[in-house]
Amino acid sequence: MAERDTRALASSDVPVTSLINLKLRDPATAPALTRQAPAVGPAFADTWVNIRPWQHIAEQDSVMLKGSQPILVVGSWLLGFLSIGGVATLAAGRAAKQTRRVGLLKAAGATPGLIAAVLFAEYLILALVADALGLITARLIEPAIVNPSASLLTTAAGPSGDTIALTTVIALAVAGLTTLGPTVRALRTETVAALADTARSPRTGP
Repeated sequence: MAERDTRALASSDVPVTSLINLKLRDPATAPALTRQAPAVGPAFADTWVNIRPWQHIAEQDSVMLKGSQPILVVGSWLLGFLSIGGVATLAAGRAAKQTRRVGLLKAAGATPGLIAAVLFAEYLILALVADALGLITARLIEPAIVNPSASLLTTAAGPSGDTIALTTVIALAVAGLTTLGPTVRALRTETVAALADTARSPRTGP
């Protein structure tokens, strides 16, 4: 609001106050500055100074988040199991339908290593894309979840480096392990038998 709008709200019962966010060069000195507030206030005539350190605000946020933390933890585990199941079903189902594709690659002279790389690359790329989308979504919604007091403490919130590394490794591991079995079976299939596998027409709805 502009200053003229705020002055219109002033009354004898509601004094005008100002909220200023200070970023200290050394954030650890915020409690010391708070203790100096009583000495600073009298220097300004009819001015009341109240300083709240960010540590206090963060502590209050953590108190409010304690009740919702179990729900967030259980929900995150359920989402994790759901995503792993989805990736496993997609990778296993798609890899099992690659028999004819493997036969064509074998007929063209591709080595087993190249064939495996072609099959794995598809699902590893999909896993990386899904991992990136999940991390971006977490970065966008996390500040709204972990900031109950609407303060400026979580402006830099987001998945940490350890979280990014862990989710990426898990995504690649799930995609690789679920594709391993169907890929090995396809590689062991004779070229003629693989080529004889008729192409499946896409299913169409009504």
